[in-house]
Amino acid sequence: MMLDILRDTPLWVWCVAGLVLWRGHTLTRPQITSGGRLFTLPAAFLAVSFAAAVTTFNAGAPIIIAWVLGALTAAFAWVSRPQPPDLLFNRQNRTYRVPGSRAPLVLIIVAFCARYAIGIALARHGDLRDSTLFGVSSAFIFGCISGAFLGRAMNLVGAGNVIINEKIPGRRAPEDVL
Repeated sequence: MMLDILRDTPLWVWCVAGLVLWRGHTLTRPQITSGGRLFTLPAAFLAVSFAAAVTTFNAGAPIIIAWVLGALTAAFAWVSRPQPPDLLFNRQNRTYRVPGSRAPLVLIIVAFCARYAIGIALARHGDLRDSTLFGVSSAFIFGCISGAFLGRAMNLVGAGNVIINEKIPGRRAPEDVL
């Protein structure tokens, strides 16, 4: 049965999985980025997961409330975490040196697996679309994952460590760094 499910999965799903896994893998290495770019992945996940929750289930307001509660809960949990000690911000260039982390990769894997499993459940049992409990639970999961991305970005943007012209191995001129 599992082989049938994997075989019947459209090719585009595996392409999307490859793309987001690649993006998650790139975030395991340190990067220099602007504050705005830190929010592109969270914004994408927020939009896609909210749209998925609202359009997939027929429960209306409870779905939206569950998604918002999940997003706020996870965002608050991530914002209150300590910042990475090697996170740096350059006020002059308004750029961040973000240390590599496996957290985005893990979140991406969890998001894909959750969405895939919920999709399989809905494909096998179409009546789950009308189940308020299943819809609310799924929306809460979608919201938590998206909120975690948002909270992580908010945590990083709140950088208190300020350094100018830090020298990073592999770069020629320190002024190019931040």
